Amino acid sequence: MGVDAERNMWALIKLCIFDLDGTLIDTLQDLADSTNFALQKHGFPVRTLQEYRAFVSDGLPRLVERALGENYRPELAPALISDYNRYYRVHYKDHSRVYAGIQELLQGLRALGVKLAVVSNKPDELLQLVVNDMFPRHTFDMVQGKDDRFPLKPDPAAVNHVLQEMAVEPDDTIYIGDSGADILTAHNAGIKVIGVAWGFREAGHLKEVGADYIAENPDDIMSLVLQSAVRTE
Repeated sequence: MGVDAERNMWALIKLCIFDLDGTLIDTLQDLADSTNFALQKHGFPVRTLQEYRAFVSDGLPRLVERALGENYRPELAPALISDYNRYYRVHYKDHSRVYAGIQELLQGLRALGVKLAVVSNKPDELLQLVVNDMFPRHTFDMVQGKDDRFPLKPDPAAVNHVLQEMAVEPDDTIYIGDSGADILTAHNAGIKVIGVAWGFREAGHLKEVGADYIAENPDDIMSLVLQSAVRTE
């Protein structure tokens, strides 16, 4: 298939919105280390990497709550969150790496004229830091993390904001993520969603919570989105 034909197929697909952690970047070890630093500092037992695989994706307050477990009390959270942020700001790329094939996927989508955005439950300041450091400049048209304006995913407010700012309709958009929160966010915004099997949740879980498609590798995303465009025509 030639480039011109591919461009015509993409006539109705204007925007891909990506989650970050577990979708574009494998950040699990650094998320775990940052949380364990905060737990240890305040005298609480640390958690294993496998436990963190189930703890992440619903925002930092929920991560801290789950890591504390039976020790959780609301008044403990602010200090642990502060210590997490301080540690993560310095150590966010000790172990984190962009997943193989992601850079090529993003370049391919941009070459087809598709707009790209990131919406994450990561605090916006930290999200901007990570994205600006780990991706080439101007890879994404818009990057939106958690700030005071929007509730955490699966509330669709941040996604709806991106759609409004970029003047793109939900039917012209595909969402790509690795967690139940991502699947629900997309559906709450009226957007089709691809669940990625290489992230922090297994494909079976993503199917159970309603992923429209499953991608086993980044190449599948291009194929799935192109197939979606064909079916839409």
